Amino acid sequence: MTGEPWRAGRRGGFTLIEVLISTVLLSFLILLAGTVTRGSMSSTARSVALDTANGRTQRALDRARAHLASASLATLEAALPGDPALLPMADDVACDNIAFRQVVGFAAGAPLLDPDPAELPMRLWLQADSGSGSGGTLWFDDGTQAAPIAGEVVSLDITKSGRRLAIVIGFARPDAKQFATTGLSVALVVP
Repeated sequence: MTGEPWRAGRRGGFTLIEVLISTVLLSFLILLAGTVTRGSMSSTARSVALDTANGRTQRALDRARAHLASASLATLEAALPGDPALLPMADDVACDNIAFRQVVGFAAGAPLLDPDPAELPMRLWLQADSGSGSGGTLWFDDGTQAAPIAGEVVSLDITKSGRRLAIVIGFARPDAKQFATTGLSVALVVP
């Protein structure tokens, strides 16, 4: 017995306290890893949902811009929210329903309009969805057929200021407690 006296009569291995401490530490590390993984997955899901909403918003704005790019300033008519009557669009008055005609060319110095003044004009408007609580649908009507541009639209403000149209669209966000707005400005260069 020339070895260590404190090891005499003891076999190799871990004590019960050492095993319990290592089990607690390992359980804590596994719990921590699970929490971090769940948090990152939730964050990734939110990011994907917001990116999808932003893409939908950008597509809606691009469609509105394409329709309004050649709109004739002289043919702009607007309806105030809650009032279906179309009146000539006034400066700095927000509306959610506009009607217009596009200039497709000129003949003898006068603009050629589409649709023809004898036909119904093109329209861009927000229609509230009944009972959904998630806003409404942004619609475009070319004078012959209406088509939805975007859904889950919470607000639409179209304002004319001189020769510019400012369009602000509010979309329901994926977390459903807020909405995100985005806007564009379109210069109307045609009389």
